[in-house]
Amino acid sequence: MKSTLLIFPVESEENFESYSLLRSFGIRILGSSSILTSYSEVDEFVPLPFITASDFLTEFRKVISEQNVTHFYTSHAGVWGLINNYLQQSDLNINLIMCSEFPFKKEWERLSPAVQWARAVSFSLDVSKSEVDNAPVLTEAELSSLYKFYFAIPGQSDATKLEALVAITPLIPQGDWVEIGSLYGRSSFALGWLANRYTQSSLFCVDPWDEILVKPQGGRASVLDNQIGDIDSEQIFRVFLSSIGILNNVTFFKKTSAEAINDYHQRVNTPESTRGDAGIAFLHVDGNHHYDEVSRDIGLWEPYVDVGGWIAIDDYLWAFGDGPKKAGDELLATNRFDTAFVTGDTLYIRKEYM
Repeated sequence: MKSTLLIFPVESEENFESYSLLRSFGIRILGSSSILTSYSEVDEFVPLPFITASDFLTEFRKVISEQNVTHFYTSHAGVWGLINNYLQQSDLNINLIMCSEFPFKKEWERLSPAVQWARAVSFSLDVSKSEVDNAPVLTEAELSSLYKFYFAIPGQSDATKLEALVAITPLIPQGDWVEIGSLYGRSSFALGWLANRYTQSSLFCVDPWDEILVKPQGGRASVLDNQIGDIDSEQIFRVFLSSIGILNNVTFFKKTSAEAINDYHQRVNTPESTRGDAGIAFLHVDGNHHYDEVSRDIGLWEPYVDVGGWIAIDDYLWAFGDGPKKAGDELLATNRFDTAFVTGDTLYIRKEYM
């Protein structure tokens, strides 16, 4: 018999990714609500009265029987307590599996990684101390919030990347921040938030968000290149806009890197510009990973990175090729940098002070 999962109240569970996973296992999803009259995201919908209604348990048992429900899930503490206690009664003879834990315990388990990460990073920053005496100190609450927003956005950047950005931000001088390759905006959000929190700097995101303009990365990355035709860049762009929508210091150029640098110059050199003599203080290179493309991005933007400014070359250690590493090593060979290290898959370098 096919398993059926009843979700109540379904309006509290907009976890569509989980729905797809459950369907792939052949599980039928039955949604229920005391407010809604339908819900298109589930396979079928049935109404139930409020749990305060005198006939709720009668109607609940009726749905279980008529719909052949095998599993039940809720994130509502009141519903969980009522149903959990109901199922504990030995004389009910209901063969129903309760899939959810006590909601408050479940939410802590879901959110505690952000708190634990923030605590560890806060301790690490306190031990290492900043080279900048007057740099703001991020609280555990701020770090935890940053972590939660960061991982709510799709992307490949991980916690190691976020920790590295938090660690070097106090060392970044005044000036613009630039990101080449933003996609959904996970790293863009972190960069924009940190730039504003520390130096009230602007972040410029550069990405064409156009699959037609995306060039093959070649080599082992052909497995990624083959997916280009299936990508809807406009959808990705809309997610990006929602990722940076609450930040007021982020500007984007929906163009290639080569096209955007001209727009960047025009923007920062207008009479209304408040940037003064500052150039680029932080450059995040995460566009096309083919060696020629990484080299071009670096060649176009690196000359405008001020002394003391930082450059991060994403995927310097990359499973699909060595384009970022070759380009990064060539940049290091110029001996214009006084600090260089790799953490995670990213190379971080600081332009030497004169």
